[in-house]
Parts: sequence; C-alpha cells; structure tokens
Amino acid sequence: MTRTIPRAPLPPLPPVWERLDFLAELDRREVRVPWQRRSFVVRCPLPEHEDRTPSCSMTERDGRWLVRCHGCGFAGDGVDLLAALDGTTPAEWLRLRAQRATPLPVPVPVRRRPPPAAFRPLCPPEELAGWLDACHQALLAGPASAAARRYARQRGLTGAEVRAWRLGYGLPTRLPKLGRLVGRLVFPCPGGVEARAVDAATPKYLSANLLTDGKLPFALDHVTPTAGPLVLVEGCFDALALHRAEVQAVALRGKQLPAQAARQLQALGFATGYISLDADAAPAAVLAVARTLHRAGLTPYWARGPQAAGDWGELLTRPVGELAAAVVEGLALQ
Repeated sequence: MTRTIPRAPLPPLPPVWERLDFLAELDRREVRVPWQRRSFVVRCPLPEHEDRTPSCSMTERDGRWLVRCHGCGFAGDGVDLLAALDGTTPAEWLRLRAQRATPLPVPVPVRRRPPPAAFRPLCPPEELAGWLDACHQALLAGPASAAARRYARQRGLTGAEVRAWRLGYGLPTRLPKLGRLVGRLVFPCPGGVEARAVDAATPKYLSANLLTDGKLPFALDHVTPTAGPLVLVEGCFDALALHRAEVQAVALRGKQLPAQAARQLQALGFATGYISLDADAAPAAVLAVARTLHRAGLTPYWARGPQAAGDWGELLTRPVGELAAAVVEGLALQ
C-alpha cells in the first residue's frame, strides 16, 4: 500500500494576493501565458535571460502563484516576479501597489538582446594577397587562362591596365568562398574579390568577401580627394573606363553602397559623390545610394551617364576621343 505524505500548507495568504490578478499583470507586461491553466511552463520573461526554450514554470497553489526558472535560477512567488519585471524590490513593489486601488500602466521591460557577433575574417590578409598575386601571374601567361585574356581584350582592356589593376585568373584554392571563382576574370577589391565569367556561365558576376562583412567597392583603395571628384558606378568595367579618362570612380559591384564604404570615403576627405548607375537602374536604387552618402556626410549628385552606351564599361572599346566626349556629356550634373 502506497503511503501518501501530506503536503505542508503554505503560510497565510498576504492581503495583496486577495486583490492581485497575477495573469492580468503579466499580460499588461506583454508576457503571454495560457489563461485557462493553473500550471504551465513558458519562456522566462526576465529581460536579462535570453530564454530560447521554455524553462520557467508557474503554478498556482493555495491562491498564490509560485515561479521557478530552471534556466536562470529565479525562484519566488508572483510578486517577486512582477517586482523583477518592473525593476524594483518586492517590498517597494508592494508599497507602490498598496497606494493605488486599481493597477496603473507600467513600462514594458525591454529585453536586452546580445550584441551581434563581431565579424571575424575568414583568412589572414596575406593569404588572400598571395592568392590574388598567383591569379594575376596566371592571367599574364599560361594556356589555362587564354580564354580570360581573350575576354579582357574583347572588353577593351589593355595589358597595361591589367597589370596596373592586378587583374587575375581565378585559380583553385582551399581559401573559403574562392573555389567557385575558378576560371573567371578576377578583380581585387578591398577585403575581397569580384569575378566575371568569361563565357556563358551564370551568374555573370560572383563576389567573395573574406576580410570584411560588406561588399566594399572596387577601386575604393585607389581614390583620393586630391585627384578630383568621385563618381560611383555599378561595375568594375565602368570604373576602369572612367579611370582611363582620368576620372576617379569606384564600382559598387551592384547597386548598393555599404554604409561602411560611405564612411570610409568621408574619412578620406571626400565631400561629394556623383552617382552614375547603369541606364536600367531604378530611381529607388539611385536614391538609396544618395541617402547612404548623405548619412555619411557627403553631398550626393546624380549624373545621367553615357548617352551613346548602356554603361561606362561599353566605352572601353571606343576610341579615347569618343570616351572623353561621353564623359563630358554623361557627367553633366543633376
């Protein structure tokens, strides 16, 4: 025969519990609990406990709610929990509660989210630099890169430009993210790489960022305010065309400018930026780049771009005089 041990009764119920609707108090603090049940387990509502799985048990016993979190160790009754949520002691909470006949709104506690983890580079800078150097040497000579050299010539690039900008041919490597760039024309970028397919492979462009958590523009490390105004374009070929015309340019590698890059331009001393995206760019994309520049303290302007071509990069195959004329016409400021 099983013997049942009687449970010891709780101390007499304090007067506050006769007037306290514990579940309603939780609801006013945006702590969601099942109203119809008198015992349940929920995520801990304490702001300092980032509870990802329910670990806080609440049970009504003899008219009083008992609370225990098996994650952070909190233990007490409902008044203890409400006081902790309101940022005060149980005694002070009871004193304030006794001063009002009806509950008053209380500020909802803000959960303190842990800060996002800091970006960790995927490789040492010297390893990325070594791979880029090897890719550059591979593009200059070797049968494997013949298609990439032919493509670079078809796009209008000269041997001097290939060497000056350290363009390369994607080689196999164990470095993260770079394996998919094999066989592509490689453009070194701050903290990463932009790579263009030299055949019908899709997507045409692939990016890999190993030392930064954002896609920093191509040629960002080649511009300076002392060399003149700055133009922001989409693609690497666009930037190369403008540099050939002795106009400073950075390629966004798309249609978005990271805030980090805008702040870096401001730190370099640039006060303005001239936006010249491709002809198919939506007005919203241009406006987004302008807002990013403005937030960093730069004055944005819109330049309509080349009128005789879809983008600046197409002008690499044109005579230098035609490129210069397109610059004069296309960089008319708006």
